[in-house]
Amino acid sequence: MGDGHLVQLPDGALLFSYRHNPGRTTKTGQRHYSIRIAISHDAGQTWQPHSLVAESTLAPAHEPDALRGLWSSFLLLKRDGSLQCYYDDEDTPHQQGFFRHQWITMQTWDTNAQQWLNPVTVSRAHAPRRLSRDGMASVVELPSGRLLCVLESVQTSPPHPNCLRLVTSDDGGRT
Repeated sequence: MGDGHLVQLPDGALLFSYRHNPGRTTKTGQRHYSIRIAISHDAGQTWQPHSLVAESTLAPAHEPDALRGLWSSFLLLKRDGSLQCYYDDEDTPHQQGFFRHQWITMQTWDTNAQQWLNPVTVSRAHAPRRLSRDGMASVVELPSGRLLCVLESVQTSPPHPNCLRLVTSDDGGRT
């Protein structure tokens, strides 16, 4: 468990997002990665599971494929009351042929369905040969409604020095 982020809801409840990567979970050595949410209704004295944002089960740890996971999360409660969860995602790019890449993915909480929906890629390089290692997102909503996401990354060309990137959305995070 780690890389947590807290947000307080209007009713006073606390939500805590975190990565849950317990390591090997099966006899075959598969690794399990997830982003989870816990909730507290008593100012953090006790916590209960709230929801599962994303999960993946990967190859045994000794295989190169196993080195991808789901990492640091960030919760944003927007002024309109919608809740978004941003997280570091190595699994989605891998499944799309971008090996060793990491993107920022965002999902929105659907209060009616009581689940996280509509995964959106927030930041990435668009060519498989241009490395993306985007992570550790922090997001704010400006008075105009524009979302501003700052993240750590690397330059897309070798030798890939570290950098900070900023991406914006003018449609509430849909793009």
